[in-house]
Amino acid sequence: MAANDNDTGFPGSPETPEDSPRQMASGLYYIVWDDRPNDILKPTKGGWPHITVGYSAAPRSVELTQKMGVFACLHWPSMGMRQVVLDTVRVNSFTTGAGEERHDVLLVLSEKDASLIEAKRRDLTEFIPNGDFKFAPPHVTEGIYSTREEAERVAESLREKLPHTVTITGFTLD
Repeated sequence: MAANDNDTGFPGSPETPEDSPRQMASGLYYIVWDDRPNDILKPTKGGWPHITVGYSAAPRSVELTQKMGVFACLHWPSMGMRQVVLDTVRVNSFTTGAGEERHDVLLVLSEKDASLIEAKRRDLTEFIPNGDFKFAPPHVTEGIYSTREEAERVAESLREKLPHTVTITGFTLD
């Protein structure tokens, strides 16, 4: 995988072969941004920086996506334009299903804000009990790197910029 090549899956998710159409399950993501000039958040191949609320391992379906959309709209008044704090950076390294090494730089939410996302995840699994949702600790992926050394170098450069407050500006279903 090329350096700094983000996707919308959470760390450790199986990858799809390059020559096949993208086959991924449905997901609900809170988009985060801020208006201050910075080099922490940036759009990537996976779209705008985001926090995964829920990523379903169930086959993609119109019904599941519609249910997640209803959930997102019902919960938007409590989440929309809410500020959250990114306070820690870590590198998550693993071997992909294709046998390649992958090193994600993750901006981890503060304990308080992570608890809020975890509560929304519990609400989501109660709202859609058959959703087969998968979760990683609440975070925003800064980038995906091909070597541990490169990921650690980027992580170190970000540590001095944290904590960093961002705003949940929207949501997306994918």
